[in-house]
Amino acid sequence: MPAETVRLSDPQADYWAAAQSDGVEAARLPDPIVHHRGTGPAGFRLPALDLADASGIRIFVTCTGDADFRATFGSSYSGACTPDGASSGTLPLGAESGILTLDVPQESEYWLLVVPS
Repeated sequence: MPAETVRLSDPQADYWAAAQSDGVEAARLPDPIVHHRGTGPAGFRLPALDLADASGIRIFVTCTGDADFRATFGSSYSGACTPDGASSGTLPLGAESGILTLDVPQESEYWLLVVPS
């Protein structure tokens, strides 16, 4: 019997929906600084953000598997992997190395969206 295929949703729709519920017009949304699909743990070098424009980063994650994920950028945000509804959290800017790490199980597929907040 073939393995069950899990449809992994792109969290960009959740980003747009969250912005609309906050009353932000689509034309004023900040562009994503990371929008990536992958498998297993990963690190992403983030561009320097202007503290006048952003106080942190907001992440949106969807992932497969019966496990948790953890995103770390100075502080960390974690949640359960879900393939069809993005988990979202905000991490403050501070003395980070410029590297955002995403820890998921080795076999877990994910979508990651990062925007300035």
